[in-house]
Parts: sequence; C-alpha cells; structure tokens
Amino acid sequence: MILDGSEMNGSGWQFTGKNLKIDFFPLLEAEHIIPNNNMALISINDPDMSNHIPYEFWAHKITLKFHDIDTGEKDKGILFKKSMARELIQFVLDLPPNINYIVIHCFAGICRSGAVARFLQKHIYPSCFNETFWMKYMIYNRMVYTTLENVWVEEFMDKNPRGDK
Repeated sequence: MILDGSEMNGSGWQFTGKNLKIDFFPLLEAEHIIPNNNMALISINDPDMSNHIPYEFWAHKITLKFHDIDTGEKDKGILFKKSMARELIQFVLDLPPNINYIVIHCFAGICRSGAVARFLQKHIYPSCFNETFWMKYMIYNRMVYTTLENVWVEEFMDKNPRGDK
C-alpha cells in the first residue's frame, strides 16, 4: 500500500525532509539495519520482550519499553507515560546536528513506532510531515501520540533550539 508522498521501504515507511529521513519499521527488519554515525535509533519494545538489535553499534539510541495499549486497557500492561515522552523528546532534541536518519521500530512497526514518527514529523521535523499520508494512515497508537504532543506543548514547544533540519 503506497500512501501519497511516502515511500515504502521494505515493510516500513520512509519520509524525507530537509537533510533528514525518518523511517519506521517492524523489529525484524530493524534488526538488520547497519548503522553509521549519522543515524539514531528509537527502539520500542514490550516490557517482557528482548530483541536482537546490536545496540553497541548505534552511537545514538534510546530504548523504551511499554505495551501497545490505550488508556482504556491500562490493566493489560504498561502504558506509555509522560516521563517516557519527556525522555524521548529530550533524546531527539539532544541529537547532534550530523544526524540525518532516524530509525524507529516497535514489534510490528505499525502503531507505537507510527505514533512516534508522526509526532517527530509534525512537531520537530515538519519538512518530513506528509499530511496526505497521515490522513490515510489511521492505525498509529493515538494514546502514545497524544502523550507526546501534550508533553511537547507543556514543556518543550517554546524551547526547541533545533527547529527543522
């Protein structure tokens, strides 16, 4: 399925903006990416799951562990919290200027990673944002996206030294 303006990259989605590319993938595909010093990894896993990404080769990486659930399902696992959103946003804002590729993965490469990719594109790297794609791609985790957006507005929006690349 190709949605206007994005490119399918294997089983993930790729967005290119000014000097930056953002991809979101399933775990099985992300495990095979060979990083370089211009790449950053946002790794999202279930709390009880380990993965086989060779993290030692990633100079810039963050790992978050939470379940792919919404607030109505909080008794079914660990929710994405404001503290996680804060940590993720700060990680991205602190990336060195040479980073030109952000790889995001979760288990299926659909909901959690999609929410993070949408947030980054809309609020931190708007040259990567593709309105048409996101109007059609409705399966991202809205609780993750809303939490990121709320923390962004409450704590970071006026302090973004980075702007778009």
